[in-house]
Amino acid sequence: MTSVLPLQAAEARLRQLPDKLLGLPSSRRCATLRAGQPATFDNVWGSSLALVVAALRQQLAHPIVVVTDSAEAMDDLADDLSTFSHDRIERFPPSLEEDGSQRATDEAWGTRIRLGKQWARGQGAPLTVTCVHALLQKVPAADELLGASRTFSVGQTLEIESLTRWLVENGYQAMTAVELPGEFSHRGGILDLFAHDWQRPVRIEWFDNEIESIRIFEVASQRTVSTTDSIELTVLSSDYRAAASLADWLPSESLVLWHEPKKLAEQGRHLESLTEGAGSSLHVRRSARLVRRLSPSKRRGTERGISWSRSPIASRTGRELWR
Repeated sequence: MTSVLPLQAAEARLRQLPDKLLGLPSSRRCATLRAGQPATFDNVWGSSLALVVAALRQQLAHPIVVVTDSAEAMDDLADDLSTFSHDRIERFPPSLEEDGSQRATDEAWGTRIRLGKQWARGQGAPLTVTCVHALLQKVPAADELLGASRTFSVGQTLEIESLTRWLVENGYQAMTAVELPGEFSHRGGILDLFAHDWQRPVRIEWFDNEIESIRIFEVASQRTVSTTDSIELTVLSSDYRAAASLADWLPSESLVLWHEPKKLAEQGRHLESLTEGAGSSLHVRRSARLVRRLSPSKRRGTERGISWSRSPIASRTGRELWR
């Protein structure tokens, strides 16, 4: 017999599954994690990973970062998580180039900056999914990131010409109409601007040298989505070189999940091999330590297991993953 449920009812029932999972014997590992000790869950296949993550997030109420072996696995897991959890879920993707050469057209770089500012201000997502490649890439220090941010507000006095010159000096491209992050368009007393870490562009209107209005709009239709009193613009020059790691951004109470440690170790070895004699900007020492840390000989569990640890900020051994 087949039962057909309306979509909303089906979604509601799926999001009740984490409650049921917490009653199983495996949920006793939550006490281990609360005590600051690592824990391993074996035989976690497919979408059951998302279910386990949602259940532990519900019981432990700590921020969770899940590390997968590839960007594709990261996207799949983020999609699955939305089925079982009401929490905000973010992807922390790898950048195209760590040296900034493609920063103007790299949407992933803008996403990393946006999430970094959220973590720096204590507003990070409860659930974040990333991959080994993204984990090994350097990020700006939190104080540098916030120091490179400017706020523009309605009623503020600002010469539009000085702003456009500053944008060009920092790698923004002047266009007839904005379509992509890193572009701006100037027409009289109107400036359309699409910052790298914004999800939509804004239209700023001036009256003389005073900002009169700020509107967020859709690129395709050019229609206003909403208005705002202020916006924050973060600009890092194209020659800026990041030196921090994701571990420096994470809250100390975070939990880190290593999905399929054997695959992560293999991927770490692969990334390490790419750096040998290639002049890559990936940090070889961090990659090597990742491989050693996730070696199956040092981890209990099967290839399909998942291993948990406390935040690398709270654990010296964990911090070494990125140092």
